[in-house]
Amino acid sequence: MLYLRTRSRSLPSEKTVRRVLAPAIIKQLIALPQSTITAKIYHYFLATEEDEYENRRQSA
Repeated sequence: MLYLRTRSRSLPSEKTVRRVLAPAIIKQLIALPQSTITAKIYHYFLATEEDEYENRRQSA
């Protein structure tokens, strides 16, 4: 279990929570199996970005 406390406050600041939780969430998302819906969404957006890049390159 993860405890986020500071000496001066019983609740941590939003900045502290972001610093601690962001890497943990990213690590969990990366570790997801490839068959999950998150992976499918990631691959969809990756393909969309690549298509946009190609379209911009061809029109230039």
